[in-house]
Amino acid sequence: MLDINLFRKEKGGDPELVRQSQRSRFAPVELVDEVIVLDEAWRQRQFELDKIRQELNKTSKEIGKLKARLEEKLKNHVDLCIMLDIVSLDKGADVAGGRGFFLKGDGVLLNQALINFGLSFLGKREFTPMQTPFFMRKEIMAKCAQLAQFDEELYKVTGDGEDKYLIATSEQPLCAYHLGDRIYPADLPIRYAGFSTCFRKEAGSHGRDTAGIFRVHQFEKIEQFCATGPNDSVSCSNCTDYQARRLGIGYGQKKNDEQSKQFVHMLNSTLTATERTLCCILENYQREGGVEVPEVLRPFMLGIDFLPFKRPLVDSKQAAADSKPNKSKPKGNAG
Repeated sequence: MLDINLFRKEKGGDPELVRQSQRSRFAPVELVDEVIVLDEAWRQRQFELDKIRQELNKTSKEIGKLKARLEEKLKNHVDLCIMLDIVSLDKGADVAGGRGFFLKGDGVLLNQALINFGLSFLGKREFTPMQTPFFMRKEIMAKCAQLAQFDEELYKVTGDGEDKYLIATSEQPLCAYHLGDRIYPADLPIRYAGFSTCFRKEAGSHGRDTAGIFRVHQFEKIEQFCATGPNDSVSCSNCTDYQARRLGIGYGQKKNDEQSKQFVHMLNSTLTATERTLCCILENYQREGGVEVPEVLRPFMLGIDFLPFKRPLVDSKQAAADSKPNKSKPKGNAG
């Protein structure tokens, strides 16, 4: 292989020597000129490419500086809730204690839009909407929930009768919906879009996400829940038959050659925990002067496509204080 610099006069090369070599070997002399033309074209493209790379590096640095300036202006969901005046954290803490809150105004509309969009999304995919009970009998909850959930998540409701537990997810009552039933293959899969308010103590989350409405004791959620045959699979969570076995939800007719009874499999996955999704929307759709409503939610927002800021932002210390319970005692007598 010849050194390319032999073809370059400015590099001390002599193309004529290469031509003489070609003639002495009865090889095509015109190939030398073709190499020279191609080499010149390649060097020109290389020069242009180097210039583009320089411009790219320069532009990348400028973009980095602009992004840094933009990120300095971006607000978290706690600040945005205050500026939009859609959540009252201090009043919620006064009434309900830590992690309590009131949704108000456009916050209620946006939360309901997420619920309605979620139900519409699953409805188009043949999921049956189900609004579940908010509490369950202890013996039924024990067949649906894990033991650790009783201590870390579940609120106990006591009264004159038996104890009950507030649900942490609509998955729990949906599991028990077919309590004691036998479901045949022709009727499967059964798909439910579970809608409920959920209640969690968050006992294992002390000190985490204490500000705002990302991690709270009460929230709304749309759950995807399926009862399927044993051989169906899912890309989300699959509880196999341990819940169905506890609840006695059989699969098909037991055959004579089967050693044991079969049970349906339970598949579940959260579609959206609306308050958490609301936080993500606020942070990712914030614009100058307010927050843009995502296009898919606008049909559920009474035609509103933009939420303007309504209040100035208080300092970070005050924002943190607004998220904590107000321990001041009320004055005067209650009416």
